Amino acid sequence: MRQSKLSRWAGASAVVLLAGALVSCGGGKSSTTSGAGAPVTVGPPGTTALDPNNAPPPPAAGSEPSYKDASRFLTQGTFGIQSEQQITDLTKMGYERWLWDQFRKDAASQVAYLDAQKSREQDGRAREEMSYEAMWQQWLKEDDQLRARVSWALLQIVVVSNIAPDLRPYGMSSYMDMLNRDAFGNYRQLLEDVTLHPTMGYYLNMLQSEKGNTAQGTHPNENYAREILQLFSIGLVQLNPDGTRKLDASGKPIPTYDENVIKGFAKAFSGWSFGTGNPADDKAFSNVDMEQIPNWVTPMKAWPTRHSTGDKLLLDGKTLPAGGTPESDMKAALDAIFNHPNVPPFVSLRLIQRLVTSNPSPDYVRRVADVFANNGAGVRGDLKAVVRAILLDPEARDVNKMSDPRFGKQREPVIRFANLLRAFNATSKSGTNRIQYLDSA
Repeated sequence: MRQSKLSRWAGASAVVLLAGALVSCGGGKSSTTSGAGAPVTVGPPGTTALDPNNAPPPPAAGSEPSYKDASRFLTQGTFGIQSEQQITDLTKMGYERWLWDQFRKDAASQVAYLDAQKSREQDGRAREEMSYEAMWQQWLKEDDQLRARVSWALLQIVVVSNIAPDLRPYGMSSYMDMLNRDAFGNYRQLLEDVTLHPTMGYYLNMLQSEKGNTAQGTHPNENYAREILQLFSIGLVQLNPDGTRKLDASGKPIPTYDENVIKGFAKAFSGWSFGTGNPADDKAFSNVDMEQIPNWVTPMKAWPTRHSTGDKLLLDGKTLPAGGTPESDMKAALDAIFNHPNVPPFVSLRLIQRLVTSNPSPDYVRRVADVFANNGAGVRGDLKAVVRAILLDPEARDVNKMSDPRFGKQREPVIRFANLLRAFNATSKSGTNRIQYLDSA
């Protein structure tokens, strides 16, 4: 394993000024609920979305963020503070303008980075380490810091791993590009993009999962169906809008689904393979050259002949009728998941935990979940509005929370290490910033 040698050239005064910010990651009830299965049409009072075309005004005199809270805000919304000037600028522009500016920044393509860097190798092939380089380039050098933090947070929810050699490096870099694109989009679109990404398909076995064969005793692979329910969207038990568990009459948690529901979703997600193949050729469903780059950067494609066409039990006793196509069944299954009342508190809690605090109060979760359920314009799942609600919530901005031992979070090793590198404006002599195998992250 090769490890980058880091050159540190920040002045000692900058280190002193940033020290407090680098160790301080910690930091009304809403009248609405987080919504049920039906799409939301009416927004909670007082919720307004940022105008994408017009910058918010600076804060009124006397209401500017303090230096301490500006430092804290930047530790929550970036991979680390690089200079005292960044803190000073934030106190002048205010949080709303900073968010507006960050929402407008695009991420550099990590797949494009691999394409540009593979010429370094004699055989002209990208190496696994280059996918790490692409991530660290964004985290350490690029300006789209909020997008980077949110996409990293989403990766902890819709998890994949490069433990499978076939996924490296284009599969991982393409997946990160997808998360960067969707970080400020809609969670419903994210669920669909994740579902059809070949990296996820390979990792959780939806790729080339096909209809069952009674004679052979086979059935569609259930791995992705189980994980999208348990880890990506609703969890194992029913939740109140504030993220606390619902209990039955005997005081026990209420399950959200059972094994029959998993089987139903597995059938709904059957019949997909690499997007470069031709569904008219039935053998192309499984006869694929895994080494070909386009397979890992192209969304999966449907093979109707490999799809389970029977009826499918989904959530809350609802059944998807027989005769659907792979596309229609997949979309109906994702709609059923997305509109489940657990999704707003389930996803909101996890994003709060990644950005602000490990143990948010139920009120904090509910306020953010309300925005997830409805951004104020009748839109459910607006991640831009959710991120704004997380970072501007009273609990996130209460400076007194910095001394509360129950608030804040232990930063992940990746975040902590990036904070340190950015504080010193550290870079590798090669400029590639190759850092890899932070296994405890």
